[in-house]
Amino acid sequence: MKILVCEDNILMLKTIEFTLRKYGYEVFNAVDGEKGIQILDSEKIDVLITDINMPYNSGLELIQHIKTNLNYTIPVIIVSGINLEVIKQQAKALGAVNYVTKPFDPEILVEMIKNVSN
Repeated sequence: MKILVCEDNILMLKTIEFTLRKYGYEVFNAVDGEKGIQILDSEKIDVLITDINMPYNSGLELIQHIKTNLNYTIPVIIVSGINLEVIKQQAKALGAVNYVTKPFDPEILVEMIKNVSN
């Protein structure tokens, strides 16, 4: 399973990447939304894990890109330091299946991935 992690905090990115690889997932990473879009356009990604606030394109813009430019759907899990209900609702309205507020245990993402891939 191919997972794209878009996160501009390098420590968080590497922690998530390490955890997912430990479970056998093929992980692609991007430190900004622009790189995330490049990967989405070139790889058949199965799950997107993205922060909301990133350089160039936000996580919400990535979800919108998936909806308007790809001919398949990708489950999206948001990981963000923003704990505002209005942002959570906006993410879900765009199609995010889960929203996790930082800090969190990266192992929770493994369970979420299992749930969205079934």
